[in-house]
Amino acid sequence: CDTSCDYNGHTTSCRGRIDWLVNSDHKPCSVAYLKVMAECPVCRGKCSPEEAGCRGGGGENCDTMCDYNGHSTSCRQRVEWLLKYDHKTCPAAFAKVMAEC
Repeated sequence: CDTSCDYNGHTTSCRGRIDWLVNSDHKPCSVAYLKVMAECPVCRGKCSPEEAGCRGGGGENCDTMCDYNGHSTSCRQRVEWLLKYDHKTCPAAFAKVMAEC
């Protein structure tokens, strides 16, 4: 979680970005975690929800496999795809995936 994330002209650690979203943007840790993973691809695979300080894992059911529209990916990957390509907000993407999977 100490990997540097460059986002929107600011550089901070992956954990620092998650903490900022939780404390300043009042996002739940699970939402902040998924948002940072989508915005900072360098953080993927280098920071788990637990390592980021999300109690209870923060990524509830995020690694569960989701079969949607002929594709099988993890719920986390589906949320990341919606954030990147469907321009959903993080809460909307998370809610959509939870409804679909």
